Order: sequence, then C-alpha cells, then structure tokens
Amino acid sequence: MNLERIKVFYFVAKSRNFTKASSVLNISQPSLTVAVKLLENELQTKLFIRSPRGVTLTPEGERLFEFAKKFLEEAEITIKLIKDNADEPQGELKIVTTPYLASAWIPRHFSSFFNKYPKIHPCIIGTFEDITVNRADIAIRTFMPHHPHLIQKHFLSLHHRLWASKEYLHKYGVPQCAEDLDDHQLIAFDDKSYDMYGSAHWILNVGAHKKPRKPYIICNSVEGLINLAERSFGIIETSEEYVNLKAHNLVKVLPNIVAPTVEIYYIYSTLMEKSKNIRAFKKFMDENFSDLIKQSNA
Repeated sequence: MNLERIKVFYFVAKSRNFTKASSVLNISQPSLTVAVKLLENELQTKLFIRSPRGVTLTPEGERLFEFAKKFLEEAEITIKLIKDNADEPQGELKIVTTPYLASAWIPRHFSSFFNKYPKIHPCIIGTFEDITVNRADIAIRTFMPHHPHLIQKHFLSLHHRLWASKEYLHKYGVPQCAEDLDDHQLIAFDDKSYDMYGSAHWILNVGAHKKPRKPYIICNSVEGLINLAERSFGIIETSEEYVNLKAHNLVKVLPNIVAPTVEIYYIYSTLMEKSKNIRAFKKFMDENFSDLIKQSNA
C-alpha cells in the first residue's frame, strides 16, 4: 500500500474537503484527486461519497481513516523519538489546552521550565476544540476516560466561585442565597462554545426557579468575563485559581455555596514516555508544580 496516498486520504477525510486538504498539504487539488482514485483502485473499494459540499466517508473509508489516523500518529511519534538523540531536551514541544490557560496561565507558571530548557521550543495551542494529544505532545485538560494508551497525571483542581465588583453589589444588593441570583445580572460563558470543563453554566442553573436563567451578557472569553465583572456589569462564574483574579478587585458572591470543582490533568501518549522533552516536563511538574499552585493568585 502506498503510504503517501494513505497520508493524502487521511487529510482529505479529516477535512471532508479536497480544497482544504490541498491547502494543508500544499498539493494541487487534481493531484489529490488522482492519488485518492489510485488508492481506491488499489483497494478495489470506494472510500468517499462526493457532493457539492465536500465528501463523506463510506463504511470502508471510515475503517481506513481510523487506521490511517493511528498509523500517522505513531509514525510521527517514532520519527520524534529517533531524532531525540541529543544529550539534553531540545526541539519543539507542543502543548494544547484552552485559550485562557494557553494565553495567561501557562506563560506565567511554566516560564521557569522554558528557562531551564532553553533548547526546547514550546508551541502552545489554545483552542475550544480537539484538546487531545492527537494535536500535540501534551494536552492539558480534564481526564479523558477510556484511553488506556494515554498517561494522565493530575496536577490542578480548579474551584469555581461566583464573583462581582463591590460597586455592583453596592448598587444591586448582595445575594443571600442561590435563589437570589434570579434577580441579578449574570454574565455567562457562550453556550455555543465547546467547553472541556463540562457545564460552564452552573451560574445559570444553581437555585434557579426557572432553569436555566437567561444571561444578561454572554462572553466566550474568561478574560472578558472578568473584565465585564470588574466594570460592574454583573456576576460571573470562574475559578479562583485563575491568574491575577485578585488584581481585578472582585469579591466572592455566596462564598459558602457548594460549587463545581474541575480536575485538570496533563496528558501524553504512552508512546512518548521515553521522549527527553516529555521526561523533562514530567520531572518539572513532579518537583515544582505544587509550589507554583500556591503562588497562582499571590
């Protein structure tokens, strides 16, 4: 079986579109079409159903896609490990996580790791979708069940709380129980965005007489939520471990209420266990991260 054709097939199948795959692979669309046709002839089966909107996989195509995905992932890891023959960790280290952790939390808490290993070149990817090791060397997210091929190390608990500015509470009153939130301006995360933490709308449901409450403002950015609350637009829900939260002069609302706790893990493939970069990252986490957590909102 021609491996280059398998690669072409994989990217067409992943994007469900020849034009997008052509752009990713930097190969002309006619060449992609020929490669896929040759692969279908070689396997004597149809892999795609074409339509004006793109392509969908046939049952045979679905099976080949799962094979190609696993094969290409393992091939990429194997190449990395073969090249990983230097005396010290070096080269690219991809970390995928949420946009907030990528933009604020990782730069602050992992700067000492990057300084310790200057030959490692971090690639930090923030996204709401596909936070998996398929996209990177390390994923930082909630636990992924039913993945025995992954090593998942717990390192952080995020304790969700409700927050508002003193000015807002002075103007609208301090809620005394969860039911009182019905009468307040609530700022919630965009419910159309993927959220690896599960429900991002506890604030809209806790104690609500009519569920869910309608948010006063919707925002799909943690920084946006915090900035809106600081400007007295309403009450928000976010973790008390978020960087620089205290600097925004927000106070806890209903501090004694039982709130969600989200457990965060750093995750990597068992195939990457011998990587020098992964070993260096794990050693750093084991030796330093408990102290860094204590400083997270100092």
